[in-house]
Amino acid sequence: MQKKYGFVADPTLTTLHNAANMMAQLPFWYYINKPTNLSCHNLCTITPPPTNYRALLGLGLKYIPKPRYTNSNITTSTERFRQDLFTKIFLAHTHSEIPRLFARSNWNPPIQMVNYNLQLRVNNFIKQTNNLFTKKQTRSNMLPYQRRILAEFRTNKSHVVFNADKNLGPCIIERPQYIKRGLDDHLLDKTTYKQLAPFQAKTHMDTITIRLNEFIVYYKNKLPHTDIKFLKKTLESTTDPYPKFYLTAKVHKTPWKTRPIVSVCGSLLDGLGRLVDKILQPYFKITPSAIKNSLELKDMLVTLDQLPTSARFFTADAVSMYTNIDTLHALSVLPPYLKKQPLQSTPHELNAAIEGLILIMKNNIFQFGDTYWLQLNGTAMGVSPSCVYATLYFAVHESNIIHKFPELSFYKRFIDDILGIWIPTSTDDEARWILFQKEINKFGKLKWEFSQRTTKINFLDLTLQIQATGKITTRIFEKAENLYLYLPASSCHPYHNLKGLIHGMVYRTIRLTSNKEDQATELQNLVRRLTARGYQPSALTSIINETYHKIQSKTTETTDDFNFDEVVFFHTFYHPNNPTSSEL
Repeated sequence: MQKKYGFVADPTLTTLHNAANMMAQLPFWYYINKPTNLSCHNLCTITPPPTNYRALLGLGLKYIPKPRYTNSNITTSTERFRQDLFTKIFLAHTHSEIPRLFARSNWNPPIQMVNYNLQLRVNNFIKQTNNLFTKKQTRSNMLPYQRRILAEFRTNKSHVVFNADKNLGPCIIERPQYIKRGLDDHLLDKTTYKQLAPFQAKTHMDTITIRLNEFIVYYKNKLPHTDIKFLKKTLESTTDPYPKFYLTAKVHKTPWKTRPIVSVCGSLLDGLGRLVDKILQPYFKITPSAIKNSLELKDMLVTLDQLPTSARFFTADAVSMYTNIDTLHALSVLPPYLKKQPLQSTPHELNAAIEGLILIMKNNIFQFGDTYWLQLNGTAMGVSPSCVYATLYFAVHESNIIHKFPELSFYKRFIDDILGIWIPTSTDDEARWILFQKEINKFGKLKWEFSQRTTKINFLDLTLQIQATGKITTRIFEKAENLYLYLPASSCHPYHNLKGLIHGMVYRTIRLTSNKEDQATELQNLVRRLTARGYQPSALTSIINETYHKIQSKTTETTDDFNFDEVVFFHTFYHPNNPTSSEL
């Protein structure tokens, strides 16, 4: 007991009595549903992290501390509600659908044109709602020493906390080492990146702004009005034009490596990137080799006809695909390929997508700390069309070579990962296998690393196996470095969010695992891991049974009993002690 709660052992009855009183003051969840799996990846080599850092970082980077006080000032919420309601009623007669590309507007209908009785009723609602939201102090969902560690991280800048790649949990490293890895591993590669002085970066951004405006003017009457309106709004609302560069840690590699990420959300070229992605998505959907996710792949594999005993899986992984896609080569082979596809995109839309790609790929300027960089080669990191661009680029090559190899009974690709099933058809099979690898590697600067052919292989988050019967079975694959730091039950998330997360994990487990016995094993592992994150086993069992029943009855798609066109939402920051929806 004393060791479990961190109390100092003392034989006196008085101290034990005081300890009991301390436990009585702790939040109920802590000593009933205490998360026992608290861990992270320590990448420090010089300066050790703060004491007990795992007790905080082990909660996960999505953990939300409960605010000390409930919401009392809801002015922003009520004003947004007022605007949403008045706007929805004012425009109700238009019956216009929200376009796929949508940027929120600050426009308000003229107040004199809003029904006066409606104004009175809304004012009355807001007045009574304000009375419900009173300031009340609540218990924290973190212990005092966890809050002290959090405060130390906020003030002490000696360490950086960041994510591991492939969702393998949080990492901690010294700040100078983090910066050094970003520079040494990536940015100091002069063939791929070029550092810009602040005035050079600003000049580039000014030029990009001019070209964006020219793009809007040229395509004003050639693209849908909603697309042009979206571009204008995103351009006008840009406050910080620079994307942000950061790293994730590939802790599953030995030694560990870094993956560069660029966040473009809200930056100058974000709107154009989303428009290009919208135009190119239909081409992605009809690409024969492309798959969207593991579930789509699993559904394809388990429905295949019985395979012969000679069938073997293989995988191939592109070496640094994004940076090794030559921009000039890609922009020369993509337009003729896209124009041959059986889609109804207008020539103007296709031209706009190609012109947008040129602008995006050749002007990827981003910020790392107080430095500015220009990407010289490869796919612009972080932009919306990067995945579909990379997929379509190599699809050009696939369309010319896959049909030459009848040994490929199955061939699919998820961006830079290839999965195939190879069935020998001739006596010189080894030569044919080598020839296929050579043909795959004859396209631009891209190079692919192939696995051995085998009956059992890991691909994406699946373990695939060809059984003796010739059928394929699948189950979930987890890397050994996975810490299983699911969102703790004590996080300040709405209950339905936590339930939805569990529902999604159960759904994924059941759908991706083809064998019933494997399903049972995986679900047992899931319950054990979630219990270690503070969830009640009885609640987990209930959700698992509910999800399983929905999957069996094919009713996983939820249906709402109200029309969203007739609903206005009241948005406010969540606190578990705020007024409930029923009270509102």
